[in-house]
Amino acid sequence: MKRNKWILLLCIFLFFSRTSFADDNLFSMPLDELMKIQITSASKVSQALHQIPASVTVMTRSDISNYGYSTFNEILRNMAGIYIEEDTEETYIGTRGAIGGGVLFLLNGIPHHPSLQKTLTTVEANRMNIPVASIDRIEFIRGPMSVIYGNNAFQGVLNIITNLAKNNGVFSSLSSDGSGEVFLQGSHRDEVGFLTLNLGASKQGSYSGDYRDMMSASQLAAMPQEAPASMEGHMTRQLRSLDVSGQWYGLTSTLQYKKSTNGVYAATPPVDETYVVLENWQGSLQYLAAMTERWQSRSTLIYSEEEYNIHDFNIRHPAVTGSQEQSSRRHEFEQNFIYQSDAEQSILLGYRYIKIDKMRNRLNLVDGDDNYLANRDDGMEKAYEHDLFAQWQQELSNKLGLVAGFRYSRTPGNYLVTLEQPKENISSVSVLQHSELKNNDRSAWNSRVALLYQWDDRNQFKLLHGTASQDSASTSFSAPKAIRTSELAHTFDTHSWLLNQGVYVSHINKVVRRTVVYDDDAGKFVSSELNNGHWKSFGYELNVEYRP
Repeated sequence: MKRNKWILLLCIFLFFSRTSFADDNLFSMPLDELMKIQITSASKVSQALHQIPASVTVMTRSDISNYGYSTFNEILRNMAGIYIEEDTEETYIGTRGAIGGGVLFLLNGIPHHPSLQKTLTTVEANRMNIPVASIDRIEFIRGPMSVIYGNNAFQGVLNIITNLAKNNGVFSSLSSDGSGEVFLQGSHRDEVGFLTLNLGASKQGSYSGDYRDMMSASQLAAMPQEAPASMEGHMTRQLRSLDVSGQWYGLTSTLQYKKSTNGVYAATPPVDETYVVLENWQGSLQYLAAMTERWQSRSTLIYSEEEYNIHDFNIRHPAVTGSQEQSSRRHEFEQNFIYQSDAEQSILLGYRYIKIDKMRNRLNLVDGDDNYLANRDDGMEKAYEHDLFAQWQQELSNKLGLVAGFRYSRTPGNYLVTLEQPKENISSVSVLQHSELKNNDRSAWNSRVALLYQWDDRNQFKLLHGTASQDSASTSFSAPKAIRTSELAHTFDTHSWLLNQGVYVSHINKVVRRTVVYDDDAGKFVSSELNNGHWKSFGYELNVEYRP
């Protein structure tokens, strides 16, 4: 990271700070009181859980402590409605029958760098780089959320809040396998605002086991003699993170930096250990102002960068080496106008402009004679989007509420794609080819509608329907994936018991899928991409919680 980037973000942080979360009494409250806490991540309007037009799960710091969770991945594995799949490179987050890139991460209400972008194959694992000791609350909102957050909020939103604590101190741990963690937290609060710092560094131990116990005799014989016989000491993971946020009257600023380094291999175990380095940093500035007694204005600026690097990796043979570099950056501006009349009515009006540029994916694989076995250098100059969105929520009676919202998105007429022609060897001259990907789907509409029915003091029913869209890494198609979900949810709560249950059905269309067929004339396998895939999932969800 360049020095001037840090100077810019530190100046923003020093001069501007504010946040929208201020409830410090969550950690030991009974369940009926927990249902009354105010959440803004579901609608960008402060609401209690029973007012939110979605199925929501909240996990507090006391929950994390009581269950003894030590990593963020462990928290997600045990959170209702989420499942995790991992390989040595990536951590995939799934919900409701689909997995990978569909859940939008927020940190203190600010969207993380987009996980899915054209030409790129970056991974989500760095989004898990959050020290557990820094987490004050987690909010998981299920279902399509594109009306509120746009692209990438395909199957839900996960908001991690780290700026509620008043603690100051240093925490450290060390395990016998070499794993360990150091975490520093500092906080200052007064009548005009606060400042919160979370700084963490950790190392997770390697895998164990001999390859002879994992492979057949023929697979083991095919490995080069230089390859290690065991995974012992390999595949370690190192994490570093910085999270700063604060409040000063009506201004909010946040600063985040994350870096993870972990061992990885793609096909067979590497001869020398190969590391993938994921690095992300972003800063935001937000201003919230009262226009009238019931109208507010909220302006948000976000800038972020993300990098993916494998500087030196080997596959199958010590003479075969290579590298891969991916990068992108984001500029985002959003303007909200919010009307709130107690619990009777709320209105959200918004505009967002987001630009992703400097997208690049560079891969090379070289044999011992400096010949390229694989070579690519492609990217996209920029991709931008203008969004107009609105949501209206009205209490029709003391038992019945209605929510309706839409989002209109406008994208460019074409995308400029850059592709480097494959080279035979490292001395060949690079030839860049520029092409335009015509966008036949410039306009996109997403919507949501909900009926909220309060049966009695303990029982509530929510009838929900929503749509969302999500871009893909493929440059062959301009159309994003589309999802529509219908859901019936029921909540029963008492002082000690909380029951959430629901049934849902989801349809995902325009899924990009790859087909491989054998071409008799060419005498080889030929692959092609289609975006006519369809995925349907349906299910029943049940979550019961008891607090004595």
